[in-house]
Amino acid sequence: MRDTERPLAGGGTLGEYLTAQTLDIVTTYRALLHGSQNPLADDEAWDGCAAQAHSIIAECVRALTTGDAEEAGATDGTGPGRGRERPSAVRVAGIGALRARQGVHPVHSLRAGRILTGLVLGVLERAVEEQAADASRLVRCVAALEHAVWERIEAGAAGYDSHLLNEVRAVNSESRRALAREVHDRLGNHLGLAVRQVELCAALADEAPRGLREELSLVQNTLAETLDAVRHLATGLRQSDNSGSLENTIKAFVHAMEFEEPVVHVQVNGDEAWASPATLNELVLIVRECLRNTLAHAGARTLLVRADIAPHEIRGHVEDDGLGFDVREVLARGETNGLASMSERAKLLGGRLLVTSAPGRGTRVSFSLPNRSPSAGDRRKDVRVMLADDHTLLRSAVGKLLESEGGVTVVAETGSGRDLVELAERHHPDVLLLDVEMPDSHVHSTISDLRRRMPQLCVLVLSMHDDPRLIQELLNLGARGYLHKGVSNQALISAIHDVVAHPTQVTVAVPSQSLAPTPAPAPGSASGALSVREVEVLALVAAALTNRQIAHRLVITEGTVKRHLRNIFRKLGVTSRIEAVNRATATGLLSPPAQSPRRTGR
Repeated sequence: MRDTERPLAGGGTLGEYLTAQTLDIVTTYRALLHGSQNPLADDEAWDGCAAQAHSIIAECVRALTTGDAEEAGATDGTGPGRGRERPSAVRVAGIGALRARQGVHPVHSLRAGRILTGLVLGVLERAVEEQAADASRLVRCVAALEHAVWERIEAGAAGYDSHLLNEVRAVNSESRRALAREVHDRLGNHLGLAVRQVELCAALADEAPRGLREELSLVQNTLAETLDAVRHLATGLRQSDNSGSLENTIKAFVHAMEFEEPVVHVQVNGDEAWASPATLNELVLIVRECLRNTLAHAGARTLLVRADIAPHEIRGHVEDDGLGFDVREVLARGETNGLASMSERAKLLGGRLLVTSAPGRGTRVSFSLPNRSPSAGDRRKDVRVMLADDHTLLRSAVGKLLESEGGVTVVAETGSGRDLVELAERHHPDVLLLDVEMPDSHVHSTISDLRRRMPQLCVLVLSMHDDPRLIQELLNLGARGYLHKGVSNQALISAIHDVVAHPTQVTVAVPSQSLAPTPAPAPGSASGALSVREVEVLALVAAALTNRQIAHRLVITEGTVKRHLRNIFRKLGVTSRIEAVNRATATGLLSPPAQSPRRTGR
């Protein structure tokens, strides 16, 4: 028999009784806040506080008037877990930031939550005294009350911290800009004037002894070098705030996954300069695994990715409103869905990862990673390099060169593109030296795949090709540099260190004539019409992959692959896959395959 709510002695149900008492509860709530000198009772903050109180009481009423999660979902047609409409992190995430702007400390929210909890429990107690309410309904209401209050207190504390972190970051950025202005306006201008004066002295010293002219020349050179150093210092101070790169990396991954659902919200607070690159890289890998799980299993409509970066730690969570699951049951079956690998990554950094989920209640993955600014030891740490070149002797020579110079460790090498991406994921290099012509792979799709799976990896293309169009295409796909194989040893080593030290810069070292402008493609030509994603799809078509294999490789649906193919056929003016590959190869959009595609035997 279905559990139904019994009427009270005076008529009506417990849910109706609580609803009728809402106005009195909220009125008393504000009076008690006033009496305790809580700033949430002030006019500026009260409207938001009252709205949260009404929302919390409404959740308690829903807990009293609905059945279990499956029954609630069945009644409104939204499916399992949809009927309860639990407040998601997206809806309550702004509470703390708003109260921080109003000057309300989280401790006042905690005290307000305690007051409201007491008032609601008092109403329930009076209802029980009138007539014993059903125990299961009463327990459900109290559980909903506890969850609703503490969810908002937690969101408020996190939002307050985030607001303060962003305020500190803004102050730091303004301080750097002010220092840059001072260096430029005062020291820079004075040095510039000194250089001009020395130049004048040198011009007037034709009759002076030769030694004087030499001394003036040395002073002039010294001042010029100092002026150049000041210029670089001022530029570095202006550009030192790299905030947003982590957020952009996560958003780029979401974009590459081509989500139609869920809607993904990304919030990164604090200053990324406080975090070490290794910690940020591991954080990206954890978030990426969460996103993959959500896409594959959650059936979610909304997903929130949040990271708060403080000088001592990075805290945050990835939360969805999807189907959820029984964590203990999944772990007992050994179907970890990546939970084990994410926990291992957090533990290796000395951090913690907690997965909270239940059927119909969504999933929340919370993480806490210790943070530290890069120390002198970190800066001296060797750069981990992987070599990918089918020329065995050249690959060996480059490897010996890099390790002989110091500061570089070759962690892996391969002569085939078949296992290149998997090898990179296994060894986690900082830099990949990649040849354009690799057997069993296409450089465009390889770089796209690497950028999607390992956003922090620096890909340096090392090739004999110096076609400017190819250089631009690979840089657009995410390569961090393009080097001609004729560059000097020192230039190669410098490029490896530069791409790691300066994440926002690209390095190009090719003969100057290679960068001469090329004629623009004719209207309707392949290179001018196809998007980067369409080029990726066409490259995989050229490798003889089926639509299903292409969808799996690019982590998109078969329907999306078919849509891209229709666009490709229309833009190239062809009607078949073979014609499309031939047309793209003839126009230079695709390189001719190094060898026939290998069959899998399936």
